[in-house]
Amino acid sequence: MSQVVRSQLSAKEHKTPLFLAQAEDEFVSVVETDQVANSSGTAALRHHISRQILQHANMNETGRLPAFCMFHIGMRVRFTQTVQAGLVSVDQTGVVQGIDFHENEPVENKEAVALGQRAVVLLRYLPTAVHVKLERDEDDERAALQFLDDIPCSHHRDVGADSSCPHCTVLRDVVAVSPYKTKRPWSLAIKNIGATVKVMRTQLPIVCAGASTEHVLQGSTCRPGLIFHFRFPRRMPSDLQWLAVYVALSRVEGLKNFKCIGLTSKIKGIIEGGPPDTIPAQFEKYFGAKEMETVIAADRAMRELGWQKRLAAAKT
Repeated sequence: MSQVVRSQLSAKEHKTPLFLAQAEDEFVSVVETDQVANSSGTAALRHHISRQILQHANMNETGRLPAFCMFHIGMRVRFTQTVQAGLVSVDQTGVVQGIDFHENEPVENKEAVALGQRAVVLLRYLPTAVHVKLERDEDDERAALQFLDDIPCSHHRDVGADSSCPHCTVLRDVVAVSPYKTKRPWSLAIKNIGATVKVMRTQLPIVCAGASTEHVLQGSTCRPGLIFHFRFPRRMPSDLQWLAVYVALSRVEGLKNFKCIGLTSKIKGIIEGGPPDTIPAQFEKYFGAKEMETVIAADRAMRELGWQKRLAAAKT
């Protein structure tokens, strides 16, 4: 739901239409049931299955592809698949710059941005590509990536596109994101018919960057802040609950940038209880030998540099 709400709010803030592209799902397994004995029954069954598949929200089970891709010009998005191997990876972020519509897309949908008369546009076909400009950290000194050719205006046609010219189109760090098809089928149990179907999904591998699971936030800093919902699976082990709380609290630059929803006395107990014994044990398991090697190497280096004598003299 946060993906839907955040996408709508983003489009409203930018005062531009929000485009919706429905995934193309292909059944790769045959559903057989005694309840279906004619073609009309088969059509009704396929319709029921299709709705169940589109309503399935867990992207971990759908090849990280959403049922409905929501985007607009100027929207911050996150990649759910690797777009360019070694260059544009999963969970990298960018801003939508433009859309290459399918050739059969109705004209009124293609001109929706220019007309500005519709808040939501449901596309009939998946776009050929969505152009996304990659976001960079302030301290990123790498050269700009050039995936697409710049488009110079008539005045700069001979010398090339000029980034300072408002009529030139500079496409540095801009990548064309095409529809992605899952490499292997994923399965879903269909309610009311007691059957499981396997599906191959084709969809644009982008989602709103303003809403994500906690797993995506690991190792990142949330600027300007974070709104976090403290909702964990019922059977989640206590040590993983502490780790989840730790990740949430440590993603922001300060508590003034952190808004909690669902912060109960149970969550307070997890925080005040400190890290469970399993966490230090895991550090010891994976880094204990390396820690000992580092201590020995540091002691050896101090002796070779004569630092121990200096430290002893300083203490006296």
